[in-house]
Amino acid sequence: MNAYLPNRRNQTVGASILDARIVILNNYLRPHHVHVYREIARRVGKLTILLSTAMESDRAWKPEWADLDVEVQKSWSWTARWKSKQGYESPNHIHFPLDAFGRLRRLKPDLVFSYEFGPRTLMCCNWRMMNRRSRLVVVGNMSQHVERERGRGRKVLRSLIRRLGDRFTYNGPGCREYMQELGIPDNKLNYFPYYFDEEKVFRGPREWSCDGIVRMVYAGVIEPRKGAVHLLEILRRWKRENPDRRLELTLCGSGNLSPAFQSLSGENVSINLPGELDSGQLCEVYRRSDLCVFPSLADEWGLVPVEAMVSGVAVLGSRLAQSVETLVKEGENGWSFWPADHEGFYQVFEQAIATAPEQIAQMGHAARKSVEHITATHAADAFCEIASQCMQELQSNQASRV
Repeated sequence: MNAYLPNRRNQTVGASILDARIVILNNYLRPHHVHVYREIARRVGKLTILLSTAMESDRAWKPEWADLDVEVQKSWSWTARWKSKQGYESPNHIHFPLDAFGRLRRLKPDLVFSYEFGPRTLMCCNWRMMNRRSRLVVVGNMSQHVERERGRGRKVLRSLIRRLGDRFTYNGPGCREYMQELGIPDNKLNYFPYYFDEEKVFRGPREWSCDGIVRMVYAGVIEPRKGAVHLLEILRRWKRENPDRRLELTLCGSGNLSPAFQSLSGENVSINLPGELDSGQLCEVYRRSDLCVFPSLADEWGLVPVEAMVSGVAVLGSRLAQSVETLVKEGENGWSFWPADHEGFYQVFEQAIATAPEQIAQMGHAARKSVEHITATHAADAFCEIASQCMQELQSNQASRV
């Protein structure tokens, strides 16, 4: 069997079809997953998605799967609280799919893509050991600095999965380095990039502020793990030291630090707290913003900087986010900083606010151009390349046994 074969049911113009049955296992579907999975579904013989839950409890999104073939598994789920050495607590949702083995046996996939190095993937490893005419790809979207703090039990589990997985994907440089620390060889590592939610971004012509007010957006939960405490400290100092300049900050989201931000609103700093916004409303905020601030301490990638850049907004971003590490070029399309370095963060913040409107506009144009390559098609290309390599390995193994 050739890795790429025409398929009458799924044939699309200008695209080869991978003749393979593929199952993706994930905890739940985010909007950006749907865009990519729909593109993948058009290119493969059969794509089925198994979810541990329709939606996790702390997410405001509604389950929307479009025309994808989705099954929600029977899972044992619980939420643990994880405390970082950086001083914040984060919910850790854990799902143990009770029927994963049975569903995989029924679906008979050639390839399995399992997200995360947890119980879900361990179940897939068990299935893979009993099905040698298949391949298991572990999708490892992780942040290096966060994973280094994880406990011994999780490290033991990941060491086991490392030995049983056939291939492993990474979404950024920090994730790749962490995979290498686990002992995964380079010839088993493949790049599988993130995408974003198309409905959130503004792609039209931009206008930037010229009335002396710099308009900045923060999107996400307003809590310590997103760096909101550090941003508060920066704002307090900037407000005190710049009484004659004006800044407007819109915080799109909710969280326990919302009242603290509201208390800062005054003559030279205006704070807007619209709460949770839908995609269309967030798109409008990006359209009206000059700068995006993203001080996160714990994002495995960071979609907000990408959404902002696609919308033509320059970014002040945390170097702890791989999207910032990968995409932001100092002084060209944004600035980067270490959130806990108060002086360094403040210098970047001050520099950005003091930038002339004409230069901010140029940086916004550069930001949009620098992320042109991030498309659903690009992500689907990477996925299908991994799948094709796995299918070729299967065929080689079958041929050698004949």
